[in-house]
Amino acid sequence: MNSDTAVSMGSVEALLAEAMRALEAADATDAAEAVRLRYLGRSGELTLLKRGLKDLSPEERPAFGQRLNEASETLGAAIDAKKGA
Repeated sequence: MNSDTAVSMGSVEALLAEAMRALEAADATDAAEAVRLRYLGRSGELTLLKRGLKDLSPEERPAFGQRLNEASETLGAAIDAKKGA
């Protein structure tokens, strides 16, 4: 994995941490939905990173794509839990 991908993996981790902090600060269902849209929506930050997979080398795509999917699933589950609370 080259340093560009390492930076990208770090950016996924940083983005997930930022999203989780925003979700923790959300005090209503509407605020949780705003977090979902900001990070997982059609133009969301994690969604935009997924679109960038095409720019990675074929060797780098699987690990980066897997981490993006894990981050999306983690955030989605946390949002669902927050909405249900």
